[in-house]
Amino acid sequence: MEEFLAARFKEEEALALEALGEHGYGASPWSFDEKNGGFDFGFPNEHFNVPIGKFDPRMQHMARHDPRKVLREVAAKREVVEASWSADGERAAGLGQAIWLLATAYATHPDYKSIQDS
Repeated sequence: MEEFLAARFKEEEALALEALGEHGYGASPWSFDEKNGGFDFGFPNEHFNVPIGKFDPRMQHMARHDPRKVLREVAAKREVVEASWSADGERAAGLGQAIWLLATAYATHPDYKSIQDS
């Protein structure tokens, strides 16, 4: 289970870092404007302001996936997995279920069935 989750977290982290420009694209500002319902992002030679409007939930959903937020979420998930083990190497009470619940977010991944069967 931990290997499956670690691989998914690594994939999410890599995409977020690339979106931020950590791989040669330069720092990418990314911000969501709650008041005007738009978001800004850019690359060294390009900058985009996308007015998505307050009434388009699909675009608002995409805009809220700031790569920095994704990185914070990945870090938090890694800490949950790490905290699930007690000092004596046993699963801490209740956190084993939390790990399975984290994995359900990746139910459409091709490797998910293999962890369900284990």
